[in-house]
Amino acid sequence: MTHWNHRVIAFETNGEKWWSVHEVYYDENGEPWGYAEGEAGLMWFDGESPEDQLMRLRKALDAPVLTDADFPKNPAG
Repeated sequence: MTHWNHRVIAFETNGEKWWSVHEVYYDENGEPWGYAEGEAGLMWFDGESPEDQLMRLRKALDAPVLTDADFPKNPAG
């Protein structure tokens, strides 16, 4: 089973910096190996509440920010 969570990732292109929340996937050692190309949005499934998703996104804001250097094996998936 693939372990994942939401994390903030910092990007820089042509001197412009920005940050966005993505689903990040981890290997069996807990190291990040990839992330979803699209930014995480606010969606939820039947039986969940929007508060559940907001809690996951809030946890991403509290965790250390990742960069491309944190994904040496497999950048954006």
